[in-house]
Amino acid sequence: MSRSPARATQADIARAIRAVEQTGARMEIEIAKDGTIRIIPSDSRRNSGEHINRLLESEREIVL
Repeated sequence: MSRSPARATQADIARAIRAVEQTGARMEIEIAKDGTIRIIPSDSRRNSGEHINRLLESEREIVL
């Protein structure tokens, strides 16, 4: 059985990690089977959504 190409590469995952680190917020990175990478707030910060909004407003653009 031959191997199929990766849907999410190591470079893609590294970019997502760097993007999360740039925000300074606590986030989770979720990688779906189809290769989709989602960056979502972690449970500890979901309760303080206003804090995240203020934090993310200062960093409007994350370059991947």
